[in-house]
Amino acid sequence: MKKLLKSLDEFNIFTLGDVNRLKTPEEFFNVLKEGFIKSKEAYIATMYFGEDEQSNELLQMIENRNDEGKRTIIICDKARGMTEHIKLMIKKHKLFDNFYFKKSSSSLFPSKVSELLSVFHSKIILFDDKAIVTGANVNGSYFNVRLDRYFYTLNTELVNLIIGTVFVPIIQKSKDIGGFNIVSGNVGCVHNSFYASKKGIESQDVFANTLTTILQEQNNPTNVIDMLDYKEISTDPKIIVYDEKSEYSVIEALVDRGFNEIVISTAYLNFPYEYIKLLRKANVKIVVNDPETNIFTEYGNHGSLVTDIYKYSTLRTALNLPKSQIYEFRREGYTMHAKGIWAFTDTVAATMIGSSNMNRRSLNRDTELNFLLVSSREEHVKLFREEVADLLKRSTLRDVKDLQSRDYSLLVILIFILFNSFI
Repeated sequence: MKKLLKSLDEFNIFTLGDVNRLKTPEEFFNVLKEGFIKSKEAYIATMYFGEDEQSNELLQMIENRNDEGKRTIIICDKARGMTEHIKLMIKKHKLFDNFYFKKSSSSLFPSKVSELLSVFHSKIILFDDKAIVTGANVNGSYFNVRLDRYFYTLNTELVNLIIGTVFVPIIQKSKDIGGFNIVSGNVGCVHNSFYASKKGIESQDVFANTLTTILQEQNNPTNVIDMLDYKEISTDPKIIVYDEKSEYSVIEALVDRGFNEIVISTAYLNFPYEYIKLLRKANVKIVVNDPETNIFTEYGNHGSLVTDIYKYSTLRTALNLPKSQIYEFRREGYTMHAKGIWAFTDTVAATMIGSSNMNRRSLNRDTELNFLLVSSREEHVKLFREEVADLLKRSTLRDVKDLQSRDYSLLVILIFILFNSFI
C-alpha cells in the first residue's frame, strides 16, 4: 500500500475515515433530500439537473434554503443542463444565484453538437463536511432505475479542496449572460488549480485568497496554505482526488503495483489504445450492460443505435484484450451506470469512483472528477468486495464466440470507426 501511495504522491491525498455506501437509487434520493434539509452549505456538480417530479421537488427545497439563508451552489454543463425547463424553474423559484452553467470551448455550435464534442461531466455532492462521491446525475432516472455507485465520508479538508478546485474558479470567473451565470474556459478542473501539484504553483496566492474568503464566510478556519503541504505518507486509508488528465497514471499505478485482481465497470465501454496496451499486462474482469435489456433511452430515437455501437465496442474490447473476462450486467427494470475500478491484493483494496467512464471521450474530451480510495482495513476491503459481488451475481460471462455470434450492422461498424474519439 505504501508503495502505491508513494507512486501517487503528486496527487491530492487525504486520510480516509469512515466510509458508507448507499446501495440503491432510492437511498441516493433520500440522502439528497436529507442533505438539503439539514446542511447549511450545499455544493453540487452534475452534468444536468432533471426535469421530473423528484428533481422539481429538490428545486423547491433549494428555494426554501434560500429563504432560510443557507448556501446552495449547483454547477451543470451548459449544453446538456441549460434547458428551457431548467431556465423556467430558475425563474419560478428565483434560483439565479444558485445555478452556474459551464460552457465548453465548442459551445459556438448548437447544444447537441456541443454536447457531442465536450461536456462538463464532473459529479460531486457536498453537504457541510460530508462528501458524496458518485457517478450519478441529479435526475429522476438516477433516483429510480439507473444503478450507480455512492460513497460518503466526513472530511472537511477534502470538502474544502473540492470547493477550491471545482466551485471557486467557476463562481469567480462566471458572467451574467441573460440573467444566468455562465462560465467558459478551462476552469473547474483539478489539474488546472493551485492544488494540482505541490511544486511550481504559480497561481497559489490568487486562488488561496479567493478560497479563504469563501471559507471565512462559512466561518471555517481552515488554513488554505497548510493544505498545500504534503505530510509524510502513512499506511492509513487514503482518498486521492484526480481528473481525466491523471487517469492513466492512476490505472498504471494499480496495474504495476501488484494488484493481481482488477475489475472494471463502465456503462460506455471504449478503452483508449493506451489503456488497452496497459491492461494487456493484467488479468481483468470487465462489466458492461447487457444490450438486450439496456437501451440508452436518453438518446431518444437513436437509443437503440447507441446501444448497438457499445455492443460492438464490447466485441472489439474482447478481441483486443484476450486475457480479460467480459461480463454483461442484467437486472430487469434497471440499467447499470456503476462505473469504476476495483483492485485487490491479499491485504489491500482500492477502488476508483467518480464521473469517468474510462473511455476515449472521458480521457480526451470531457471534464471529469474522480476519487481513488485505498485501504487495508478489513471493513473497507469487505465493502469494496461487496460491490463487485453485487455486480457479478447479476452478470453473465461472455466469451469471444458469444460476442461474435451477434449481428452488427455496417452502419454501426462505420460509426464506431469514424466517430471513435467521441465514444
